[in-house]
Amino acid sequence: MHKCLRSLGVNNILLVDHSYGALLIQGYQFMYPENITAIILVDPNSTTFVDSIGPTILMRIPFDTTKTLSNAQRADVRQTIAFHRTVETLREMPFSKKIPITVVSAGKDWWPVPLWNRWWKNSHQSIVNAAENRTLLIAEGAAHNIPKEQPDILVNTIIKVLKSITE
Repeated sequence: MHKCLRSLGVNNILLVDHSYGALLIQGYQFMYPENITAIILVDPNSTTFVDSIGPTILMRIPFDTTKTLSNAQRADVRQTIAFHRTVETLREMPFSKKIPITVVSAGKDWWPVPLWNRWWKNSHQSIVNAAENRTLLIAEGAAHNIPKEQPDILVNTIIKVLKSITE
């Protein structure tokens, strides 16, 4: 991604991600903070949540891997196999306190266990609490798939963040 953006001459980046993408964005912004203007994390996964729930629960593959797998399922298997190492690597790559971050968190519980929902929401709050330039927005009425359930919240958040960084 970095090589592609550099070749296009893109330097001031607003990163927007959802769920597992937050982990990938965390690594990218650590390696290339000078290119990032702001970040929007949409119902993000985080090392804080992984520490709460434990990686074993998140590393379960929810389908039969002895049968022929689709491309998406093969990608899920690779992601799951690499998950523990990914999380361990990201522990050494915290979010920069200089980059403004907006966290959009699901308003509806969606994990099957109430305690897991509390840990999920607490992990979002911990991202926001780590620096002054961070904001938490609750997507009331949306569960985890905020981009599909309430895309207007994301569009409005992106517009608001873009306005704040261009003023």
